[in-house]
This record gives sequence, C-alpha cells and structure tokens, in this order.
Amino acid sequence: LPILQAALTAGQGAGDQLLVLSSLNGLGDSFQKLKKWPQALVYYQRALQLSQQLGDRQGETGNETNLAEVYGMQGNRAEALAHGLKARQLVKASHDSYSLPSVELMLARAYLLAHQTDSALVLAHHGLTLSQQTRSNDNIRTASDILAQAYAERSDFNEAYRYRTLYMAYNDTLSGEDTRRQTSTLRYDYELDKKQAQIALLTKTRQLREQEAAHREIIHRQQFFALLAGLLGAGVVAG
Repeated sequence: LPILQAALTAGQGAGDQLLVLSSLNGLGDSFQKLKKWPQALVYYQRALQLSQQLGDRQGETGNETNLAEVYGMQGNRAEALAHGLKARQLVKASHDSYSLPSVELMLARAYLLAHQTDSALVLAHHGLTLSQQTRSNDNIRTASDILAQAYAERSDFNEAYRYRTLYMAYNDTLSGEDTRRQTSTLRYDYELDKKQAQIALLTKTRQLREQEAAHREIIHRQQFFALLAGLLGAGVVAG
C-alpha cells in the first residue's frame, strides 16, 4: 500500500495518467484482498472514472467487474447487478472473449445474491463451458461453486452435490498450486537471504582488509619518516 500510494502521488505529479490508473487499480485490489470494502470501492470508482476519460474500454470493463464483485461481497444486490450488467454490455460490445467468462460468472453470483437462480444458472453454465474450453481452473472452480449454490437453493440436491464435488476437486488442485508457489517463494527467499548474507560477509571481509592495508600503509609511512628524520639528524651531526 505505501508503494502504491507513492506511485499514485508520483503519477499525479508527473501528469502520467496511465501510472495513476495502474496505481488506483492496485490500491483497489489491495484493499479488496484486505476485505476493506469501502476503501476498495473508492479506488475502483476513481479508476473507473479515469478509464472512461481515457477511453480505455478494457479498463472500464475491469473496473465495472471489480465494483460488482465488491458490492456483491457487501451484500448490495442492486449495485452488484447494475455494475455486472454494465460490464457484460462492455464485454459484448468489444467482443472481448477473454474476459467474458469472468464477467458472466461475476454476474451469475450477483443474480444468485438476488435469489434469481434461473439467470444465475444460465450464466454460470455458459461461463463454465467457456472456462473448460480455455482450461481456466480458477473460473471452473468459481462456476462450480455458483452452480452448487444455485441448485441447492432450488432443492435440486443431486446437481448441487455434483457441482460441489467438482468445486472441491478444483479447489484442491488450486490449493496445491498455491502451496507449490508459496514453497517456491520461500525457497527463493531463503536462497536470496543466504546469498545476501554471503555478500555482506564478503563486503565486511573486504572492508577489514582495506582497513588493515590502510593501517599498514600508515605504519610504513611513519617508519619512512622516522628513518628520514634519523638520516637528516645524522647529516646535521656529521655537518
């Protein structure tokens, strides 16, 4: 957060709108991960306004999606649906097939929150099909979760159980991937710390050697001047 705030200030000072937009989105994402919904909404709304000013359709779609998700997390059904529908409209207008599954699943969750299970099922099934085609495990997990909840709400427990099982399978897969990533990060950090300690030790050793060399140089210089003074004194006596 401090780094993103500094980047935002720098972008505003330099008039770099792209840096400002990136910083606003980063701050919104960070507050969302911290579950600080009001702060996340503030930064996503600012990012949405700037995206609209810059004519950045992809950024506008992303921020409409982010706002829908956060409003959904807060239980605000009306705002979640409004921003979700706007995001879907933008995706379809720009033929953004990459973002379509995520937007449809986000909108399906908003419909589920509003207890409109028919709409939630249609969108979640379509989002699941698209995600399976692109092998997007995260979206498959999300779609399975929505479908399980929607079918449970309709008391279709066989389908609810089937999709809950699918959700758990992909959740385990993604949890394993997260664990591997975290393990790799820890290993990298350990190796980095070890190398930094080695560098610090080598630097300290070099500094000590330089100090010793400087000390020897001073002693040699003192010995030279003492010898020179002795020779001069001898010359005076001889004179």
